[in-house]
Amino acid sequence: MVSVDAESQKLNPVTRQHVIKALLLRLSSMLNLTEQHFLIALAMVVGVGGGASSILFHELLQLTQEVFFSQAQGWIGSVFLLPLLPALGGLFAGLIAVYYAGEARGAGVSEVIRAIVTRRGIIRPRVMWAKGLASGVTLGMGGSGGSEGPIVQIGAALGSGVGQIFKLSEANLKTLIACGASAGIAAIFNAPIAGVLFALEVILVDFTVSAFAPVVISAVLSAVVVHEYWGDLAVFTVPDYHFVDASELGWYLVLAALAGGGGGAFIRILYGTDHFFEHRLTHLPIWAKPALGGALVGCIGLVFPEVMGVGYPTIGKALHGDLLFQTAAVFLLLKVVTTSLTLGSGGSGGFFAPSLFIGAALGEAFGLFAQSYLPGVVSPPGAFALVGMGAFVAGTTHAPLTATLIIFEMTGSYHIILPLMFTTIVAVVVARSIESESIYSLKLAREGVRLHHGRDLSVLEQIPVSKIMRTEYDFIREHTPLGEIVSLIQHGSLHDFPVLNRDGLFLGMIWFRDIREVMLENDMYAFLIAEDVLGDAPPQLLPRSSLAEALVQFTRHDTDALPVFRSPSDNHLVGVMTRADLMRCYERELLLRERETVSS
Repeated sequence: MVSVDAESQKLNPVTRQHVIKALLLRLSSMLNLTEQHFLIALAMVVGVGGGASSILFHELLQLTQEVFFSQAQGWIGSVFLLPLLPALGGLFAGLIAVYYAGEARGAGVSEVIRAIVTRRGIIRPRVMWAKGLASGVTLGMGGSGGSEGPIVQIGAALGSGVGQIFKLSEANLKTLIACGASAGIAAIFNAPIAGVLFALEVILVDFTVSAFAPVVISAVLSAVVVHEYWGDLAVFTVPDYHFVDASELGWYLVLAALAGGGGGAFIRILYGTDHFFEHRLTHLPIWAKPALGGALVGCIGLVFPEVMGVGYPTIGKALHGDLLFQTAAVFLLLKVVTTSLTLGSGGSGGFFAPSLFIGAALGEAFGLFAQSYLPGVVSPPGAFALVGMGAFVAGTTHAPLTATLIIFEMTGSYHIILPLMFTTIVAVVVARSIESESIYSLKLAREGVRLHHGRDLSVLEQIPVSKIMRTEYDFIREHTPLGEIVSLIQHGSLHDFPVLNRDGLFLGMIWFRDIREVMLENDMYAFLIAEDVLGDAPPQLLPRSSLAEALVQFTRHDTDALPVFRSPSDNHLVGVMTRADLMRCYERELLLRERETVSS
């Protein structure tokens, strides 16, 4: 009889992972599940996990606040030692970032976008624990920031981890990251619709229809989990504010301009602080910088404790119009400072809640000012606070749809939706005139990652068009009948073609989008020729142009092929640039960068 050692019967984690994966894949095969069905099933797992993670993070945050602010101050014995608390929270976050997971520093959304754009959707599983602990302690001990960034990053890491277990394709992996992000927003704000829009508008940007269903399902299930735990409660309760009349739009226009300008200024101050801590305080260890930032926040908190932490109680007061003008003005300025110190120094948290805080304070201060001129005519100051929240969030995130819906779902206030929609759009326009990057993308841009519709332009900036353009390509002569053009589109790999005259000079492009309707009229095939259906003039791509320029033009013109000219003043073509070739080159360069990063 052969005895088998008990230890040898145990499966190591890698083997266990493969066994579980094989069993689940076999089950999906037995149930005749398609790839989309399997993705939706995984999205359900991510949604439930995202909701549960949000609950755990919230409980950690509450526990930390209770222990350190309700009990520790009694142990310390002096209120003047209050700066010690956020300093210790910052120190803890700094140590985690240096020795365990650098992704835990600052806000989490930028890191999620980075993973999608530059890392093919790969997020290390340890980020979940690192971000949760670092942010929970930072915010719970008085650091100024929001809880939505950590929850988004935790949910995204969960989605990426699930996708990595099952070796999903890059596209599906990114979809699961978006599922985790939507689950996080849906849970933390009780706003599933806003969670979906946030994931699509901010995280994915360039998304496909196939990604919509999984993202929605994750948001819904996350919201259901939180609902079962806490009940169906709005984050903020506000009076039933109403839009008075069209004359108010003038006041809301001014508020939108202030919020947009303030949002742009907040972004610059925040990253200016980040630059100061990173490049000026070089003598300090990285792990010590968040402690210094926390200590400074604590010093401000000695006089104005309201600007510490997440700040929801103060937001609630502003929404009810319970702040004085001077108080609201001081709060909004100090919240900018404390948030910049906390996150700019390397502490862990999010941008969203501070933006809500600043926007509410700005809105109420402005509402009080407006009411002093037109008492009883304009809406109460609390209504302006509510609209100001949405406008300021839109100004910092450059995501007006998300800002509008998240305010609506957080408050349940429908009657103020018209000025809310109006101000968010105006605020984004004003904010972009001050700072073209959002509060999420600027961090990446400062590190060389230039985003354009979800792509990193920096990957393509050093590669000339000449490297991958096609020198042999299909073209159309000026007198080619429409029937032949349609046949070429149906049987060729491209849908857009250059048109040349008999001397080989470029005349224009035939864009598929322009002739789609004509293609259905068979009787026109013999009467129309290429000259009759020429489209708008294309951009001047040259062999020395960068692929980054080409990507921008492909997006702007929504085409799959662009002509490449010998020189700006020469109508001779030297090649054709295709979107498919460019994207293959982009993916290849991303893979090379990833390998270089891993090897170094």
